[in-house]
Amino acid sequence: MKYRFLVLIFSIIVSLSLASCSSIPALLSSANAITAFNIVSPAEIGVIDQSLYTIAITVPYGTDVTKLKATFTTTGASVQVGSTVQISGTTENDFTSPVTYLVWAADNTIQDYTVIVTVASTSAKAITAFTFPTSTATAIDEVAHTITVTVPLGTDLTTLVATFDTTGASVSVGSTVQVSGTTSNNFTDPVTYTVTAADGTTQDYIVTALENRIMFFSSNWGEDSWPAPNWIDQNNG
Repeated sequence: MKYRFLVLIFSIIVSLSLASCSSIPALLSSANAITAFNIVSPAEIGVIDQSLYTIAITVPYGTDVTKLKATFTTTGASVQVGSTVQISGTTENDFTSPVTYLVWAADNTIQDYTVIVTVASTSAKAITAFTFPTSTATAIDEVAHTITVTVPLGTDLTTLVATFDTTGASVSVGSTVQVSGTTSNNFTDPVTYTVTAADGTTQDYIVTALENRIMFFSSNWGEDSWPAPNWIDQNNG
């Protein structure tokens, strides 16, 4: 009888011990890292600095960064931008400015990652087309970087408005930014157009407005009548 009583007491103690152990919560993970980060389109790979918690990524020139999707790998339980839960490869974000990704661990600790998307610069800085409202011909020399525009005789060269195409980021004459089809300049003498590329480099183009020259000949000239007395250089009157 005494033995059975001892067995009963032992069984109760074991049961209580097991019950108390089951009530102790399991330790939750504090892992909250982003271990990979890529832009979907254009396909670019991010560089992660785990000491500064930054992610740097460069996209090609001309990329619209306002609606980019990212794929990412994380050791955390969830990832947010602001209050929006991020789904890898699905959620869009505007990367015009740096974006902060919040990585939540299972134990509710948070780690911020700052994602910086940079648009690559381009050195393109050509003038590919150049006309005036009444111009009759344009010659662009990409070797000498000169532009010659032919206009009718008598054209007022002092207030000509140019329409142009450029691969550069901006065009200026002196300190004045040029707006195609709007800005006027005095072309009595050649004018220097400076094209600035997205990467800050520049290329000058010398633009000359040339009035058309017309020659008149008499219908009754003979072989011995040269030089013709009624030849007119309309540039000189």
